[in-house]
Amino acid sequence: MSFSLTHFSDVQDNVESTDPQPSDLPVVVVGRKFQPSWKSRYPWIKYSADECKVFCDVCQKCDQLNLFSFSHSKDAAFSTIGYDNWKNALAKFSTHESSKSHREAALKVANATSGTNVASQLSLSLDREREAARTALMSIVSTLHYLCKQGLAVRGHAECTSNFDNLLKLRAADNLPLKSWLDRSGYRWLSPAIQNEIIQDMALSLLRSLKQDICKADHFALVMDETTDSSCKEQVSICLRYVTESLQVHETFTGFYETTSTTAGTMFNITEDVLTRFELHLSNCRGQCFDGASNMAGNVTGLQKRITEVEPRALFVHCMNHSLSLSFQDAMSHIPHCRDAMNLIKDLINFVRDSPKRLAWFSSFQASDTSALRPLCPTRWTMRVSSVESVLKNYSELISFLQDVSDTDRSDAGSKASGFVRQLLTFSTFCSLKLIYEVFSRSDRITCS
Repeated sequence: MSFSLTHFSDVQDNVESTDPQPSDLPVVVVGRKFQPSWKSRYPWIKYSADECKVFCDVCQKCDQLNLFSFSHSKDAAFSTIGYDNWKNALAKFSTHESSKSHREAALKVANATSGTNVASQLSLSLDREREAARTALMSIVSTLHYLCKQGLAVRGHAECTSNFDNLLKLRAADNLPLKSWLDRSGYRWLSPAIQNEIIQDMALSLLRSLKQDICKADHFALVMDETTDSSCKEQVSICLRYVTESLQVHETFTGFYETTSTTAGTMFNITEDVLTRFELHLSNCRGQCFDGASNMAGNVTGLQKRITEVEPRALFVHCMNHSLSLSFQDAMSHIPHCRDAMNLIKDLINFVRDSPKRLAWFSSFQASDTSALRPLCPTRWTMRVSSVESVLKNYSELISFLQDVSDTDRSDAGSKASGFVRQLLTFSTFCSLKLIYEVFSRSDRITCS
């Protein structure tokens, strides 16, 4: 029978020979038992001739010192029972040497021999890991706080292009704990659900601090209004007005509350729910300020009537800014020249701003220090003073621009520009705009006071 060199090289370490043999020659197997040559490769081997078993000297010492009690479990085959499966000895030795229990035993025995407190070292290491994780978490929270405070989008079309992800990577350049945290493969706590939870916690923390200030003031007033967001969902905004001990007036915005109905009963339920969250009672309400809608200001079943029935001292006041805006709107509708002038500047500003080409064309006629045209506010008439002012400051430039458009553009835009020029050149238009500006500028100061 012939044997290949490859076959004998696999079992070379299991062969016992009485004569020295060259390393490249095969040896004859005479039996399976412990080989003293193994100890040169694995110094931790401890052979018991009485039991004919192998033990790990390091693991036995660690077990005798009772140092396995708070971490990885010991390998009983090498610490207490002993190992005698010589067929797979080398593979088992290699597996044991690379195991976590053996490496930990070696570290603990070495530290115990040198007098080092292993528990203290592990505790300090754990404290360092916790501190690094805490630093990374605070960086994540502060990044979300910055984005929310600045009104910036947290997420984008993809996670890799979001403001949150890119800002964290930028901060990680000089923040080693954060960089180590971001390099982890899992449990980074950066998912959109976690982001929303952190933002919600920050919002609740802010509301709790505001609640303490309001509760100290004891009495408060309600300021409410309905609005529709960009997704066409009806929302109710609620503010609480109160006076501090130093006689400073504060208006605190509590949030938007989505609702599918705007009836007086629904508004009353929302009000009670918000006050309950702030641990406030209607008995401490001394004022309520809404617009003039029937569901809010109605004296039969409106919200103000329902609150007054619970707390008669809650005085209802129609919103002054809303009343002022309504009065201006009504006054303008009864003065034909002012009404026509407002419609004119609305169409004129839209004519210039709706076309990038015309907007750049108009900019070439403007001086470097002249303000741009401002669009009209669709709801608050008292806020339209900025639009009227921008037209008056660019009056001559607008006439020159519109005349140029009328002369060069043969489309409908040219005919519209010609009509605008004729109206701007009339005395009634200029006088009406000056009158509107003088009145609106004073009302704007009243609104902001």
